[in-house]
Formats: sequence, structure tokens, C-alpha cells
Amino acid sequence: MSDDKKAPENDSQSPWYALSRYMGIGIEVSVAIVLCMYGGYELDRKTGHSPLFLVIGLAVGFAVVINILLYYSRAAEKEATRDRKK
Repeated sequence: MSDDKKAPENDSQSPWYALSRYMGIGIEVSVAIVLCMYGGYELDRKTGHSPLFLVIGLAVGFAVVINILLYYSRAAEKEATRDRKK
């Protein structure tokens, strides 16, 4: 009995690799927003300025998310360029 399935050449071609990669990005994005919002909430609670720091924390969280997504976008572009040269 021969197996017709071809094994991936490297880990980056495995569907599990792609799934774990995107799940990791999703977790990073979620944690960044939640931590920044929690920090804003705590500052609001301590200072008495109700939604001010929460909104600032949300804005900072989105800025961090944009930075994360740009990082992964650049890394994917470099990887695609490297693969094209092979």
C-alpha cells in the first residue's frame, strides 16, 4: 500500500502551521486591546474620569494592533519574496 499523499517540504507549507500562525496573531490582537482597555479602565477608576482613559486605552490598543499587523504583513512579504527567488 502506497500513500499518494505528498508530505509538505517544510513546516511553513503545513495547514497546521498556517492555522497556528493566524491563531497566534488573533490572540496577540485580542490581548493588546484588552490590556490597553483594562489599563484605561483602572486609570479611570483611580482618577474618577469616567470614559476618558478607557477611550485613550482603546485608541492605544488599536495603534498597537496596527503595529502588530504591519509587522506580520512585512514578514509575510519578505517570506513571499524569498520564496519567489528560489
